[in-house]
Amino acid sequence: NYAVQQGASMAVTKTTNAREQASVTFLKWITQDEHNLTLCASSGYLPVTVTANSIDKINQFMSDSSLSLTDLEYHALLTAVEQVNTSNMFTSKGFANGLSARSLLGSSMINLAMTDRAAILQSVSAGMDEAAACLGYLTDAYFEEWYTTFCEQMHAVCYDR
Repeated sequence: NYAVQQGASMAVTKTTNAREQASVTFLKWITQDEHNLTLCASSGYLPVTVTANSIDKINQFMSDSSLSLTDLEYHALLTAVEQVNTSNMFTSKGFANGLSARSLLGSSMINLAMTDRAAILQSVSAGMDEAAACLGYLTDAYFEEWYTTFCEQMHAVCYDR
């Protein structure tokens, strides 16, 4: 049972000593359970420490704080915490152009879905039945076309520097 672990892309980079120290101080502060749980409750991020990544700790924090979650947010958080606590977590190794690759991975299918939905809505507004307007997008061939293009784009991002 494996799950991907990734963060909010916070890091300390080479700069002046004062800025590096300020970054370290902030990261230590934001990862303290109380501050981290406040961030989690208001942003959707998961706790970053083992002690904060506990359903009991989250319940206690929520009852002691003025923050509140909707039922959906609360159950999503509990599900995610359970996943983290019962899975082997892994993260990908950094590589040249990794940020560009991650951006492409995150946007490729979403952008296509938005473009396709707009085309479907245009067809429907022109009088076509919605099911008929969707048919061309629901084939293995259409997926394979997107996938081939995606792989070519990813190859270009990762190798054609």
